[in-house]
Amino acid sequence: MTLTPNTALNLAPFGRWTLRDKAAQRRLAPRYASQMAPRRLLLLVLLAAVSHPYAVAAVELSPKSLDRKAPGYETISFVSEGPAYGHTDGVVRGRYHRILFLNAGLAYDRPVIRLETLTYGDEVCCRRVVAAWEIDLNALQDKGVALPDAATTALRFRRWSAASSAEFRYGDLNCRLSGIGNQKVSVSCNK
Repeated sequence: MTLTPNTALNLAPFGRWTLRDKAAQRRLAPRYASQMAPRRLLLLVLLAAVSHPYAVAAVELSPKSLDRKAPGYETISFVSEGPAYGHTDGVVRGRYHRILFLNAGLAYDRPVIRLETLTYGDEVCCRRVVAAWEIDLNALQDKGVALPDAATTALRFRRWSAASSAEFRYGDLNCRLSGIGNQKVSVSCNK
């Protein structure tokens, strides 16, 4: 497809337009724009691909359900509690999630992310773990996410973005964990 110059869009000598030129401009401009649309779309697709070369689509994981017993203190490397949600006037005043990073102790093992749902009563009294799950980072690698070397990479918590989603950094990957507390958890990572 070759583009020919649109004489109706070109300026008349000395920058003057006649009524006929203005009418032709209104009539021909949409056709000229439609000839450019496929090229613009291709350019946008190429720019999008270049700007995020390491983006990984979200991976759905099914966290392994655990008993509510607390993990060994020596294995916990980090703990963070998210914002409260589900406020009520009953004995249970609300809920929140907690994330724990657990290290197995072996140099070549990837850390494990433990997710817990807790309830609390009046004035944050009577906190109880009501559910616990575990996500093994090796499951991410099994789903196609290229993870860095386990022996030299640290897992760092970044922030809670909502009551059921958090962000963490694993090596040079920025990851977002969404759907905490559900049967399926979504993990998306990019460089």
